[in-house]
Amino acid sequence: MRKSFFILVLVAGFAAQLEAQEANKFRLDLGLGYAIPSSGGGGVLFNFEPKWTLNEKMNVGIRLGVAAYGRDLGSFSNNTIEVGANASYIGTYDYYFHNGTSSFAPFVGGGAGFYQVASASIGNSNTIGADGKLGGMLRAGFDVGKFRVAAEYNFIGKSDVIDLNNQVLGTAENGYFGISIGAYFGGGKWGK
Repeated sequence: MRKSFFILVLVAGFAAQLEAQEANKFRLDLGLGYAIPSSGGGGVLFNFEPKWTLNEKMNVGIRLGVAAYGRDLGSFSNNTIEVGANASYIGTYDYYFHNGTSSFAPFVGGGAGFYQVASASIGNSNTIGADGKLGGMLRAGFDVGKFRVAAEYNFIGKSDVIDLNNQVLGTAENGYFGISIGAYFGGGKWGK
Protein backbone atom coordinates (compact mmCIF):
# COMPACT_ATOMS: atom_id res chain seq x y z
CA MET A 1 0.00 0.00 0.00
CA ARG A 2 2.81 2.41 0.88
CA LYS A 3 4.59 1.60 -2.42
CA SER A 4 1.43 2.30 -4.42
CA PHE A 5 0.91 5.61 -2.60
CA PHE A 6 4.54 6.62 -3.18
CA ILE A 7 4.29 5.78 -6.91
CA LEU A 8 1.02 7.71 -7.20
CA VAL A 9 2.56 10.79 -5.55
CA LEU A 10 5.63 10.52 -7.80
CA VAL A 11 3.52 10.26 -10.98
CA ALA A 12 1.27 13.15 -9.88
CA GLY A 13 4.32 15.32 -9.17
CA PHE A 14 5.80 14.47 -12.57
CA ALA A 15 2.50 15.22 -14.33
CA ALA A 16 2.23 18.58 -12.55
CA GLN A 17 5.58 19.58 -14.08
CA LEU A 18 4.35 18.66 -17.57
CA GLU A 19 1.92 21.40 -18.43
CA ALA A 20 2.35 22.68 -21.97
CA GLN A 21 3.88 25.42 -24.10
CA GLU A 22 5.48 28.81 -23.51
CA ALA A 23 6.51 31.43 -26.05
CA ASN A 24 9.83 30.99 -27.85
CA LYS A 25 10.27 27.35 -26.89
CA PHE A 26 11.00 24.28 -28.99
CA ARG A 27 8.69 21.26 -28.78
CA LEU A 28 8.51 17.90 -30.51
CA ASP A 29 5.13 16.24 -31.24
CA LEU A 30 4.83 12.51 -31.84
CA GLY A 31 1.54 10.94 -32.95
CA LEU A 32 0.34 7.47 -33.83
CA GLY A 33 -3.09 6.79 -35.24
CA TYR A 34 -5.52 5.40 -37.79
CA ALA A 35 -5.64 6.49 -41.46
CA ILE A 36 -8.85 6.23 -43.50
CA PRO A 37 -8.32 6.74 -47.27
CA SER A 38 -11.04 8.71 -49.07
CA SER A 39 -11.51 5.73 -51.42
CA GLY A 40 -12.24 3.35 -48.51
CA GLY A 41 -10.08 1.05 -46.42
CA GLY A 42 -7.84 1.78 -43.46
CA GLY A 43 -4.36 1.64 -42.00
CA VAL A 44 -1.91 3.34 -39.67
CA LEU A 45 -0.17 6.70 -39.54
CA PHE A 46 2.80 8.11 -37.66
CA ASN A 47 3.72 11.81 -37.40
CA PHE A 48 6.97 13.39 -36.16
CA GLU A 49 6.68 17.18 -35.85
CA PRO A 50 9.33 19.55 -34.49
CA LYS A 51 7.78 22.95 -33.68
CA TRP A 52 8.63 26.43 -32.47
CA THR A 53 6.10 28.22 -30.25
CA LEU A 54 5.63 31.80 -31.42
CA ASN A 55 3.58 32.63 -28.33
CA GLU A 56 1.23 30.79 -25.94
CA LYS A 57 -1.46 30.58 -28.66
CA MET A 58 0.51 29.80 -31.84
CA ASN A 59 3.24 27.54 -33.10
CA VAL A 60 4.82 26.65 -36.44
CA GLY A 61 6.57 23.45 -37.42
CA ILE A 62 7.46 20.84 -39.98
CA ARG A 63 5.48 17.61 -39.97
CA LEU A 64 7.22 14.50 -41.23
CA GLY A 65 4.54 11.85 -41.54
CA VAL A 66 3.98 8.36 -42.87
CA ALA A 67 0.66 6.67 -43.59
CA ALA A 68 0.23 3.07 -44.83
CA TYR A 69 -3.16 1.55 -45.63
CA GLY A 70 -5.22 -0.92 -47.59
CA ARG A 71 -7.71 0.74 -49.91
CA ASP A 72 -10.25 0.27 -52.69
CA LEU A 73 -9.14 1.29 -56.19
CA GLY A 74 -12.66 1.43 -57.56
CA SER A 75 -14.61 -0.26 -60.33
CA PHE A 76 -11.78 -0.32 -62.91
CA SER A 77 -9.75 -2.76 -60.85
CA ASN A 78 -10.43 -6.41 -60.01
CA ASN A 79 -7.44 -6.57 -57.70
CA THR A 80 -7.59 -8.66 -54.59
CA ILE A 81 -4.99 -6.71 -52.60
CA GLU A 82 -4.32 -2.96 -52.82
CA VAL A 83 -1.92 -1.19 -50.48
CA GLY A 84 -0.96 2.44 -50.44
CA ALA A 85 1.52 4.50 -48.52
CA ASN A 86 2.67 8.06 -48.46
CA ALA A 87 5.26 10.21 -46.79
CA SER A 88 4.52 13.86 -46.08
CA TYR A 89 6.78 16.86 -45.59
CA ILE A 90 4.54 19.74 -44.53
CA GLY A 91 5.02 23.17 -43.02
CA THR A 92 2.39 23.52 -40.24
CA TYR A 93 0.68 26.19 -38.15
CA ASP A 94 -1.52 25.62 -35.06
CA TYR A 95 -3.66 28.11 -33.13
CA TYR A 96 -4.65 27.26 -29.52
CA PHE A 97 -7.84 28.37 -27.78
CA HIS A 98 -6.28 28.26 -24.33
CA ASN A 99 -7.76 30.25 -21.45
CA GLY A 100 -4.59 30.29 -19.36
CA THR A 101 -6.00 28.45 -16.35
CA SER A 102 -5.80 24.74 -17.23
CA SER A 103 -3.71 22.24 -19.12
CA PHE A 104 -6.58 21.59 -21.60
CA ALA A 105 -5.96 23.46 -24.86
CA PRO A 106 -8.10 22.91 -27.99
CA PHE A 107 -6.50 23.89 -31.31
CA VAL A 108 -7.06 24.20 -35.04
CA GLY A 109 -4.33 24.11 -37.61
CA GLY A 110 -3.22 23.35 -41.09
CA GLY A 111 -0.32 23.12 -43.42
CA ALA A 112 0.93 22.70 -46.94
CA GLY A 113 3.77 20.77 -48.47
CA PHE A 114 4.87 17.73 -50.44
CA TYR A 115 3.50 14.17 -50.36
CA GLN A 116 5.29 11.16 -51.83
CA VAL A 117 2.54 8.68 -52.76
CA ALA A 118 3.10 4.99 -53.58
CA SER A 119 0.74 2.09 -54.23
CA ALA A 120 0.83 -1.53 -55.34
CA SER A 121 -1.86 -4.11 -55.97
CA ILE A 122 -1.85 -7.82 -56.69
CA GLY A 123 -4.66 -9.67 -58.40
CA ASN A 124 -6.14 -9.88 -61.89
CA SER A 125 -4.19 -6.81 -63.06
CA ASN A 126 -1.01 -6.11 -61.12
CA THR A 127 -0.28 -2.41 -60.63
CA ILE A 128 2.46 -0.39 -59.06
CA GLY A 129 3.04 3.33 -58.86
CA ALA A 130 4.79 6.20 -57.15
CA ASP A 131 4.13 9.90 -57.54
CA GLY A 132 4.99 13.19 -55.86
CA LYS A 133 2.14 15.59 -55.13
CA LEU A 134 1.71 18.99 -53.55
CA GLY A 135 -1.02 18.95 -50.93
CA GLY A 136 -2.43 20.39 -47.79
CA MET A 137 -3.80 19.39 -44.41
CA LEU A 138 -6.42 20.75 -41.99
CA ARG A 139 -6.66 19.54 -38.41
CA ALA A 140 -8.30 20.12 -35.05
CA GLY A 141 -7.83 18.57 -31.64
CA PHE A 142 -6.66 19.28 -28.13
CA ASP A 143 -3.68 19.02 -25.82
CA VAL A 144 -4.15 17.84 -22.23
CA GLY A 145 -0.97 18.23 -20.25
CA LYS A 146 1.67 16.76 -22.57
CA PHE A 147 -0.78 14.49 -24.41
CA ARG A 148 -2.32 15.33 -27.78
CA VAL A 149 -5.40 14.11 -29.67
CA ALA A 150 -5.94 15.26 -33.26
CA ALA A 151 -8.18 14.67 -36.28
CA GLU A 152 -6.89 15.72 -39.68
CA TYR A 153 -7.71 15.55 -43.35
CA ASN A 154 -4.89 15.40 -45.89
CA PHE A 155 -5.75 16.85 -49.30
CA ILE A 156 -3.61 15.08 -51.91
CA GLY A 157 -4.20 15.11 -55.68
CA LYS A 158 -5.23 12.01 -57.64
CA SER A 159 -2.69 9.65 -59.20
CA ASP A 160 -2.84 7.50 -62.32
CA VAL A 161 -3.10 3.76 -61.69
CA ILE A 162 -0.73 2.02 -64.11
CA ASP A 163 -0.40 -1.71 -64.75
CA LEU A 164 2.93 -3.48 -65.24
CA ASN A 165 2.64 -2.90 -69.02
CA ASN A 166 2.55 0.88 -68.39
CA GLN A 167 -1.14 1.13 -69.35
CA VAL A 168 -3.20 3.70 -67.45
CA LEU A 169 -6.17 1.91 -65.85
CA GLY A 170 -7.72 4.96 -64.17
CA THR A 171 -7.08 7.33 -61.30
CA ALA A 172 -6.88 6.76 -57.56
CA GLU A 173 -7.83 9.12 -54.73
CA ASN A 174 -4.89 9.80 -52.40
CA GLY A 175 -6.47 11.99 -49.71
CA TYR A 176 -7.05 10.49 -46.28
CA PHE A 177 -8.58 11.26 -42.89
CA GLY A 178 -6.46 10.55 -39.83
CA ILE A 179 -7.11 10.29 -36.11
CA SER A 180 -4.06 10.26 -33.86
CA ILE A 181 -3.05 10.28 -30.23
CA GLY A 182 0.37 11.15 -28.99
CA ALA A 183 2.53 13.25 -26.76
CA TYR A 184 4.93 16.12 -27.04
CA PHE A 185 8.22 16.92 -25.43
CA GLY A 186 9.55 20.36 -24.56
CA GLY A 187 7.53 23.52 -25.07
CA GLY A 188 7.58 24.67 -21.46
CA LYS A 189 4.41 25.40 -19.49
CA TRP A 190 1.26 27.21 -20.54
CA GLY A 191 1.58 30.93 -19.82
CA LYS A 192 -0.63 32.09 -16.95
